[in-house]
Amino acid sequence: MRRAGGPVYWDHRVAPQEERRVKNRSFPEGAALPCASSAFRESRASERSPAAAMMSENHESAMYFDATPLNITTMLVVALAVVALVLLLRGRYDSNVPLLFYAVTVGLITVTDRSLNIYLLYSGLAFALVLRFEFMGKGFTRFIGFLNTFSIGLIAAAFLDQIFGNGKELF
Repeated sequence: MRRAGGPVYWDHRVAPQEERRVKNRSFPEGAALPCASSAFRESRASERSPAAAMMSENHESAMYFDATPLNITTMLVVALAVVALVLLLRGRYDSNVPLLFYAVTVGLITVTDRSLNIYLLYSGLAFALVLRFEFMGKGFTRFIGFLNTFSIGLIAAAFLDQIFGNGKELF
């Protein structure tokens, strides 16, 4: 691939035989070329914060994402959690979306190897059931709605930590 402003070779098939040049660095014949994203990261190093530059020098990553079917399915469950949170924050306590979220979450952790604190999951499910099917006073309804919103948010945070985290459990 060539870029404007001078030849930049990413593939050995288009590079000259004697040496290849990538971002003003010479690589002898037969040496592995860095990928395009690493060359882009190196060219933008002066624009980054010192913490980000230190992390890239140590080859550590603050966030890791592997696009497996399990992670994508979990991301869809998190998207359903966001929809449920929006409905709860708008005061739509008569919606079935939080119950649908808990049903999908129970199915996800039952079928796959995702783990979740069982007390968090079933207490949130109990809050959602009470909120949907019990008729209470306005203040108590808002309190149960807050607890339900809090538990859905914690479940979504736990799932996001399992997807993007470093492998340690959040709870």
